[in-house]
Amino acid sequence: MDAAVVVLATADEDRRALVLRELSRAGFAVLTEASWEGLTRQVSQPGRGLALIDPALPELRPALLVELAASLPQAPALFALGPCPPLAVAASAQLLTLARRHAAPLLDADERKELRLMGLGPDALDLLQSAARSPQPVALEGERGTGKRRLARLLHSLSGRPGPLETPEGDLLAARPSTTPGTWYLPRLDDLDEVTFTTLASRAARHGQGLVIATRRPLSGQRGIGLTPLRLRPLRERPDELRELATLYLERYQRRLGLPRRRPDKAFWALLRQYPWPGNVRELEAFAVQALTSTSGPTLRGEELPPRVRALVELGDRPAAFDEAQSFEELVEQRLGHLLEGLPPGAALDLHTLVVESTERALLRLVLTRTAGNQKAAAQMLGLARNTLHTKALHLGLITAKPRGGR
Repeated sequence: MDAAVVVLATADEDRRALVLRELSRAGFAVLTEASWEGLTRQVSQPGRGLALIDPALPELRPALLVELAASLPQAPALFALGPCPPLAVAASAQLLTLARRHAAPLLDADERKELRLMGLGPDALDLLQSAARSPQPVALEGERGTGKRRLARLLHSLSGRPGPLETPEGDLLAARPSTTPGTWYLPRLDDLDEVTFTTLASRAARHGQGLVIATRRPLSGQRGIGLTPLRLRPLRERPDELRELATLYLERYQRRLGLPRRRPDKAFWALLRQYPWPGNVRELEAFAVQALTSTSGPTLRGEELPPRVRALVELGDRPAAFDEAQSFEELVEQRLGHLLEGLPPGAALDLHTLVVESTERALLRLVLTRTAGNQKAAAQMLGLARNTLHTKALHLGLITAKPRGGR
């Protein structure tokens, strides 16, 4: 069953809060309306699986609502809310049963737990529900790897907009919203000037389009005006959640990969605690997969992890420049910035080829040196086929072609 949206129509604030809380905690996407006009508009939209209606909704016309639903190709199921508040335990169970029958949860229990541990706090789904209902653009503030793009997808789903989630490219001022309102996701607020941002926000509001913008920097001054901010705390600021989140990822990929259950030992947890996790939850998830697929046996022993896996989380004697960077990508970006500063505007260079080949040449040279020229071992370390490595090394001038006949 598709994760269809639940529509909740009531003008009673207490009733709205109670029902919304029950459904949100169970992982359902809920849109609320407080008027007859809003209810009919929502019922007419595709992707609505269930409409919960307060009989006391002002100007409610039940017969007309039933007639409207009957005329739609995919009408939601219509149900009247019973006496509430208070919302008794039995009523709560009936409500969730009804929702599951007509609209599958947007998130399962495992995903809801992960969302609670992504840095928004224990009420993360409630915060996202509120932000999705807001007419203002949403700003997701967080470092690299905190999950901003994933939260943008959730915000879009929770908004109930029938159009797609899109990331416009090229000239943003030339982009036009689709005829069916969806959500625009812009991954770098820092790259937008004030005119572009104001124009996009105004255009999105006129067309009923959602706007979600990501930024790595704290919002301040004019940049924070007119935005609904959501800050994702980095993993290093919440060390008490590290073990629970790592356990979630380990158990998730044990199930997905069909691996036996493995219990991490003290050395494994010690490795995780001593590392600052600059890549945040995305880096932790990748490490969990590497650890599981690189070991065997019922216990996940930190001291028995292969060197290439231990190296992912061992601090060692790293250069100061690496400690200052949030990730390898940011380190590269920092170095490339110095290169670009020295180029005149409009310089005609094949910069992409220059950077890609220079980086690849340096990487392959280092790995071949590390393996004493053993191409099979180098290919394994790089995650490449041996023939692919050989072709690249020839092209980059790191090895020479053998003459035909082996002479």
